[in-house]
Amino acid sequence: MSVLVDHLLSVVRAMDRKVEALAAKPSLRAIRDGLLGVVPCLILSATLLVLAVCLEMLGVSAERVAVLNQLYDRITAITPYLVTASIAYMVAIQAHLPRLPVMFLNLTYLACVSQLMEHYNGAARIVFLLSAILIPIWATRALAVLHAKPWCHLARIEGTCGTVRETMNFIIPGILVAALVLLTMTALILVLPAPDWINYYLFMDYANEPYQVGVTYSLLNSILWFFGVHGYHALLPMLEGLEQALQLNYATVMAGGSGLAYSMNSAFLGAFVFIGGSGATLSLALAILCSTRVPNLVLLAMASLPLALMNVNELLLFGLPVIFNPRLLLPFVLVPVLNVLVGQTAIELGWVQGPYINVPFNSPVLLNVYLATGGDPGAVVLQLVNLTLGILLYRPFVSGLETRFVEGQAVIARSIETLFARHVEEAEHGARDTVTDGLRERKSKLQLRQKLDELGDYEFLLEYQPQVDPHTGVMTGVEALVRAENSAGQLLLPSRFMPQLEQGGMMRAMDIWVVREACRQANEWARAGYRFKVSINLSAEGLCDARVVDDVIELLSTCQGQVALEITEQALTAEPAIVKHHIDRIRGIGVQVYIDDFGTGYSSLGYLSQFSVDAIKIDRSFVLALDSDKGGKVFSGILGFAEALELDVIIEGVETREQLAHVMVANRASVQGWLFSRSLRSEQIPAFADHAARMAEESRCQA
Repeated sequence: MSVLVDHLLSVVRAMDRKVEALAAKPSLRAIRDGLLGVVPCLILSATLLVLAVCLEMLGVSAERVAVLNQLYDRITAITPYLVTASIAYMVAIQAHLPRLPVMFLNLTYLACVSQLMEHYNGAARIVFLLSAILIPIWATRALAVLHAKPWCHLARIEGTCGTVRETMNFIIPGILVAALVLLTMTALILVLPAPDWINYYLFMDYANEPYQVGVTYSLLNSILWFFGVHGYHALLPMLEGLEQALQLNYATVMAGGSGLAYSMNSAFLGAFVFIGGSGATLSLALAILCSTRVPNLVLLAMASLPLALMNVNELLLFGLPVIFNPRLLLPFVLVPVLNVLVGQTAIELGWVQGPYINVPFNSPVLLNVYLATGGDPGAVVLQLVNLTLGILLYRPFVSGLETRFVEGQAVIARSIETLFARHVEEAEHGARDTVTDGLRERKSKLQLRQKLDELGDYEFLLEYQPQVDPHTGVMTGVEALVRAENSAGQLLLPSRFMPQLEQGGMMRAMDIWVVREACRQANEWARAGYRFKVSINLSAEGLCDARVVDDVIELLSTCQGQVALEITEQALTAEPAIVKHHIDRIRGIGVQVYIDDFGTGYSSLGYLSQFSVDAIKIDRSFVLALDSDKGGKVFSGILGFAEALELDVIIEGVETREQLAHVMVANRASVQGWLFSRSLRSEQIPAFADHAARMAEESRCQA
């Protein structure tokens, strides 16, 4: 049995890795990040709809309710355009293109496609949202390809204003891509089937095949929504048959009949299947609240909960998002199917009354099922049972959402160039009015911008250098080191790009990214069974900024103490009172703090009396001095001092066997250096840890 369980777990891990790799694709990341951008508008839209339903139930005049419904319809109508603009913005960042021209061109393309759909085929409207999602992906990629061609440039004079030149050079690519979009969409529209296509392919017996009808409808609805197609509109012919079945049930009861011929009907779907909207996402919201402490996820679930209780789930569909999110495809499809099976079985066994009264879809959960079944309390219980089953099915997949909301996979330097641009603009407003100073400052800014532009071809990532117990050979931890890599696989060390980021005011953003990525990686290793410390460096700017520290604490709280912070002397001396307060806050959540490069500063020993720390990292300069008597005594003195204060020690820069022999005198020390390993990619660390553990075990057995 244990072998079978281990095999199943390995299969699940393999599937999760594949899903994570798929979810990390640039196009899917752009879709998810773009959909997140429209969430505030969706909250406003859904709130208007819920308010309209509540006022209608309170008996407010139809004219006033109609105003809210009209506002909701207006926002819903422009939602595809908001989606297109948001996704186009994200793809423009990935493709290193100017944002505004790309956004406006994609909005124009979608407007043209909308007109084509209206003119040629009304059925094409059901894929309008899908078009709004996909057009900015491939159209922007096409713009990037054409924009790189010199023959597409109208403004080639370098003296031309940068913004004007960029805009002018999008005219030809914009026209060519517009023609491509129109031709492609026209061909697609012409081959789309008529609106009643489903009648040609599905011949359902609503009376004798309730399970098949319910499962088919729920599967199609969820799959269509996953790909951005509005399931309600796409399946309208099938829904009309379900509504007719409900009307026949109602007529039967009004005529004095007791049995219902059509247990599968539109009221059944609203009461027992789509609890919270498509995918039964009320269960997803509750599963998030029950399973995670990630603040962003909890906030999103709390915001969506009152809307989901009214069967409005756009906030979850676009906010998590569910659309084009492979992590949520399986439960999003299976939960409604499970609800169909459980609900139909309960009705056939006579445990609950089948629905026969038409209730508005946006009626509140629990109330809707009570009204639809003519006041059957058992139906309310059944809805709660389905809701609970949905929570249990969604819950294992929430961990994937946690990874998504705390991950910080390698970012492109240009994605933070807007931060630099804002700093430049602010600096220009405060510049001195001297011509010479202004020219000198402008030249400096241009040089800095040029260096940052060069970084646009690089992607940030973390490598990890192992830390090893010198006595056992077991890996005790890793230090996360920032690298920048271009498309050819060439690496830049921090000394080549950190000064530019510091000068551009980007170190705070870099700190947050490093912490987020380290936490994500530590959690991934922990899920695979590897638990060791991951130490990261925090800049002086970040450690002195209360907002950065708030974000750091929020991220570190998700790592169960697996990530430690290394503080440099520069950070400790920046603003001692503030730094001490922030260090105490960080240690207060169970995170260890190390002093990095200990012994190189004039007041290193004084830090230990001022700041609460857990370990010191002895600088490699002391290791290089071990071949002298004086160097050995100084090194021994530092070790004795650390031992007296019960501090852990990490010794950096051990590169030879002779140096290792010297540091073996330390009892509570780990060693970090090229003797054991250079920095490795994240996927190489588990193999190194396994090899170190095997070698340690072999040495122990031989001893």
